[in-house]
Amino acid sequence: MRLAIAASTMDSEPLLTKLLDAPLLNIVGISHPDPSIRQNLERQASIPIAPSLTSLRDDVDVQAVVLAPGYSPNYARGEDASISIPSATFLSSGNTRFVFDLLSDTHDTGTKSQVLLPSLYRQPYAVLHESLATERVGSARFLRWTSWWPRPVAVHDLLLNELVAVLSLMGQAPVIAYGVTHSIATDADDYLIATLTFEHGLTAALDIGAALAGGHPFNRVMLVGANGSIHTDSRASSVTHLSKNTASPVDIADPLDAHVDAIEAFTSGATSQNQLALSALRTSDAILNSCASARPVQIPTSGPYT
Repeated sequence: MRLAIAASTMDSEPLLTKLLDAPLLNIVGISHPDPSIRQNLERQASIPIAPSLTSLRDDVDVQAVVLAPGYSPNYARGEDASISIPSATFLSSGNTRFVFDLLSDTHDTGTKSQVLLPSLYRQPYAVLHESLATERVGSARFLRWTSWWPRPVAVHDLLLNELVAVLSLMGQAPVIAYGVTHSIATDADDYLIATLTFEHGLTAALDIGAALAGGHPFNRVMLVGANGSIHTDSRASSVTHLSKNTASPVDIADPLDAHVDAIEAFTSGATSQNQLALSALRTSDAILNSCASARPVQIPTSGPYT
């Protein structure tokens, strides 16, 4: 499959580099609006590197498109949000409305779009063992646990893997989960909110606070039932603060390996359940908006993007 990769965020370069080294992917072009990133990629590969997905597709025969985390169309360059060939995207912050439109096929009813699912279940990391040893992991109803990591992508992967591992250790079978991370910036802090939506509609959401700066979490954990019921635990004593040295994974060399695996599955014909992905996005949006406004969370059962 002749595959194009479209990215638009400054932190996407490590993933793009990783994909260029994946032998099973036939990548025929990459788009990114930043000239410095394009220049770096041009040194690594002899394929077209374009400033927009539209211009890339004008020059290259493409059969499918993968959208990197956080991707949104470059409207300043006249890029259209509609994608008329098979496409897949990661759930991420920064492009919620675009992903809703893409997965709901509101732009082009004939387009087949799906969400990519990096494998989130891994053997427990060292940080989880330390959490258990200090009795900071709570009941299955309230997942009272968090950790710190200096890079946003690493925070996302580490946290989601750990949450799934916690559920497993509490007697729940490992399941495929949709992971979403949202960031919210205020004058004083940057907050990172991670959510998991499981196969039967249960959503776990965890505020890990000012993770980029390494301080002051919200200390709030929620479980949202499939019927919209919300359970929260905001006791600060339930949160464990760990240094980056104790939070390193023990069983996976590179968190981006899971992203490569997900793209390889997409190119080989694997499919996913978009409705669960939309549910994850909808829940994450409600949590994000609540954190921004300090109002109680209200999880919508539909819309505004459906």
